Amino acid sequence: MGAAVTATHRAPNVPVALVLNVADGKGLALVRSLAEAGVGVAIHFTARRRAVASLVEDIWDRGGRVCALDGSSADEADRNQLLGAARLTLGDVHLVVDASTVGR
Repeated sequence: MGAAVTATHRAPNVPVALVLNVADGKGLALVRSLAEAGVGVAIHFTARRRAVASLVEDIWDRGGRVCALDGSSADEADRNQLLGAARLTLGDVHLVVDASTVGR
């Protein structure tokens, strides 16, 4: 697992979400909505690297807290690794969402 793009504004006592499997417009929109609500967002992406990088830059420029993580989320060990990376970068994770289930 590696980080494609990482930008952070780490702040205590602010909620953080890990959004898994961001691969389409719905996932990107979910991330944007969370960031606009003041939530720090760790984006795990499976596709659309350029779109994710652009979104990270936009959130960062607006003062948001964000990081992008690539890698597998296929099993519990993978998800725990992503969770640890999100926690290390942004702080305690309060919410985990699988973007592949959004809009089903």
